[in-house]
Order: sequence, then C-alpha cells, then structure tokens
Amino acid sequence: MASNVVVIDSTFRRANVKVQPQTHLSDVLEEACKKLNLRSEQYGLKHNKKNIDLSLTYRLSGLHSGAQLELVQVSRSPAVVNIALQLPSNQRLTEKFPSSTTLWQILRRFESGAAGGSGPDAINITQRGIASTDAEGVGAGRLYYEMPVLQVMNRELASFVDLQKTLAQIGVTSGSSLLRLKYRNDGQPLEEAMTQISQYFKAAEEPQTATTEVHGAHASAAGQLESNPVPEPMEEATPSPAAASPLQESQTTASLTAPPAEPQSEPPTDTPSHISPPPPDNSSTLSTKTSPPPTKSSVKVYQAPSSDTPTAAQTPHNPNDYIPTIDHAKIHQSRLNDLSRNRRLPSDKEIAKDQEEKQAALAAVQQVKVRIRLPDQNMLEDTFDRSATAADLYDVVRLALRYPEQTFLLKYTDSKGKHTTLPEGPRLLIRDLQWRGSTVIYMIWGDDVSDDIKKQPNLNDEFTNMAKALTVEQPLSQESEEPEEKRGMFGQKLGGKDAKGKGGGNLSSSEKAARLKGMLFGKKK
Repeated sequence: MASNVVVIDSTFRRANVKVQPQTHLSDVLEEACKKLNLRSEQYGLKHNKKNIDLSLTYRLSGLHSGAQLELVQVSRSPAVVNIALQLPSNQRLTEKFPSSTTLWQILRRFESGAAGGSGPDAINITQRGIASTDAEGVGAGRLYYEMPVLQVMNRELASFVDLQKTLAQIGVTSGSSLLRLKYRNDGQPLEEAMTQISQYFKAAEEPQTATTEVHGAHASAAGQLESNPVPEPMEEATPSPAAASPLQESQTTASLTAPPAEPQSEPPTDTPSHISPPPPDNSSTLSTKTSPPPTKSSVKVYQAPSSDTPTAAQTPHNPNDYIPTIDHAKIHQSRLNDLSRNRRLPSDKEIAKDQEEKQAALAAVQQVKVRIRLPDQNMLEDTFDRSATAADLYDVVRLALRYPEQTFLLKYTDSKGKHTTLPEGPRLLIRDLQWRGSTVIYMIWGDDVSDDIKKQPNLNDEFTNMAKALTVEQPLSQESEEPEEKRGMFGQKLGGKDAKGKGGGNLSSSEKAARLKGMLFGKKK
C-alpha cells in the first residue's frame, strides 16, 4: 500500500515523497534532497525532535502516513562505525571505518588484509571469476565475473552503483552493522567487468586523507564530499602499499584479464570452479627483493635464563624509591593545573602538520632491531633495513629452527596495545607496520605441531652453539646516607644546620660537655 511523507527543510520548503512499506528511509532522504536541490550526505531526518534511523524501512520506522519529517544538518565530521563482514564461509572480519567510507573501499580493505587481520592476499572478493560453457556443455568455456553482493539488514546491494554508496548514504552512521557477503553470476564477461571497475572506482583504492580520518569538530566538509559517488568515468588507482606489491598486482591483473582458453579436445565439466588470483611465484619474489637473504652471521642468539626467578624480581628492594620528594609533588601539582585548563580541538592545518611530522619521522628510520622470543625462552636478534618484509622475518626464524618445516606464527603488540598476528607476506616492517627502534615479537607453534616437537629444543645445533648468555645491567644500589626517621613526608632531610643549632644532635662529646658546662655555670664575661 503506497503512502507518502512530507519533508520540510529549515526554510519551510516542503517535498512530498511517496513511500512503500519496504522503502528505506535513506532513500526517502535522498529523494527529498533531490527535489530540494540539496546534498543528501549533509542532512538527516528528525520526527518529533528525535533522530530517525535511516537504515530502517518505512514499515519498521513507526511513521504514519503523511508524517512531517524535519530535514536537519548533520555533523561534518564522519562518525566511526564498527563493521563486521560475514563471508560465505560464515567467517567474520571486523574493523572500524568512518561513515564516509564507501562499500567498495570496505571490501577492498578487507580483501587486501589492511582491515580485519586476515593478512595480505588472504581472500579474493572483488576480482572473482567463474568458468562456464554454453547451454549444451560444449566449447572452450569463458570466464564470467562474480559480482560481490552485500546484504545490510533486509537490503541488498548488488551493482557497481550501489557499491559506490557510503555507509552514511545507506543509513549506517553509528554503532555496529553486519554486512553479509555473497557472490552472484550475472553472465557478465570478466574483461567487461574489469573495464567497468576501472571506470567506476578510482578513489576507492586511494588511501584516506588525514581530513577524512578526523573525528573531531574541525573536520572539513570537502574531505567528506570526495568519498561520494562520482558520475563520470574514472580510472582505477593502484592499491595501497599494505595491500599488495606492484609485482603481485600486475600478476593478478594479467591473470584475470587473460583471453579465454583455446578449444580443448575434451569438453570441460559443468561444475564451476572459482578462479582466484594466482599466488606469487617464490622464485620471482626472491629475485625482486632488495634486502639480502638472512645469514647466520647477522643473527644474535641468546640463551634462555637459567633461573626460574625473573631478573626484575632479583633486584634488591630499596624502600627509599617509594618516598615522594618535593620535586615529585611540584610535578604532580603542575600536571593537575595543566589538565584543568580548557583546550581547543586541533585545526585541520595542525592535524595535517602532525601527520606530516609523523610521516617524516617514520621516513627517517633506516633500521629496526627485532628480538624474537622462542617458546623455550631462547631469543634471536637481528637488524632489518627499510626494504625488509614480514617474509624476511619469517625466513630468519625458519633458518634457526630445528624443525623449520613445521608451521608457526609470529605475534607482536601494535601501536594500540593489541596482540596482533604478523602474517607472512610482502608488508614492509618499517613503512607498512610502522616499526621503529626496537621491537619484541613472540613465536608460537601452530595447532598441527605435535607435542613431542614442542618439548624438544627449538634451535638447531648450529644456532645452539652460537647462543650466549644475555647480560642485564643491574642498577647500582644507593644506600641512604640519612636514617629513615630523619626524613619528612616528602623525603626532605630533618637534620642539618637547624637541628645542630637547637638540639645538638651532630655535636661531638667534647662540644656537648662544653655546652652543658656553660649552661650550668654561666658564660664568663
């Protein structure tokens, strides 16, 4: 049953929008803004002074026929939304995105491994092909494109135009949302689909600028408008460095855009087989590396600690370390005063300058020292340059293990304090992972490794002979010169010149006798 709602803007202009029970309120907003010649991404809807969830349908919104909706401006800064992508295998990948992110950007980030923690080149979402023959099952067959289809609640997005929409345009502006992914073969040849992708998505592959990542009140509206669908054809940009290397991208593009195979003597089977991008050849990858292969001479090996007591627990306890001094009280008071002052939010120029300084500081890092702690508490240490990748780090560990053919993982703590698994791939340690200075990572065995192998020494005989004890410099113990009872609340000395003049606590026995004699018999004039 058709109905209608009335949308009123701030200047009391009215727009009548016809709705069906299954019409989404985000479509109502878009239609109203189109009639009022406004940009829908800058506005929201209110009813009875309450914000309306644009992801709902008209049937679930609770609005009556002829309801009057207010068109209000929304915040210019994009909100952060927690997105969960459910794959056809029921695996879920979660990541936080700004509401100005397009659905295509979300798929590409999950595909490249930059989001969700699935690792680079772990899944293929946007470049899938399926082999198919004609209706009679004869012929050489042809590759057809499998379109990624997203389902948000009861709404299905199954075209390139729909995937250009941002989260805000489909009504997802806060909280969490689940995107269910499936694939559909619409009979479109793979090469035609690749051409359309290059026409539709140019900005989808580009990294977000610092302006679009700002969640404060000073985010500019220009950065948000850049993520909106662009009607004119555009070229597809290269993916981010964390997604794939240029060599792998060229291999993937060449494999997907290859012409159909020549006719074979035997007709192919009717069972479709998913065509994924071929993995990079190890030999070609090794030949293009600029960093030298790992050698035994560059790796330092440290023995496991012989004592069960941690080194930090062996340090003698000094109670004077916990006595606050006057300087500590002054520093604490100055920090309290500093926190009590009102501070303004940084401007766009200040945020951009801060990002440039961080990038310049990261570009100045030429080497990073990495220490790998093995399960048996032995440690490996090596220094890597800017061209070193995560695969080089795995090669160093595999070079020292007694059973290098067994599966293992490397874990580290990222900048957010989260324990993250380091996938073996072409990601650069300094530029992509933003490692600097010294980094400690931990190796763990895979689930398929037997307990007998886990109980044996992790290092092979050659590296075991190279191992040496790790020396830890202990701090020098400084004994307090003054007794504990002669210190005040903040550690100040209570003895000294004043105490000597009044009580004579530091006088010698002869001086005490002379002073006592003067007090009893008086001083001679």
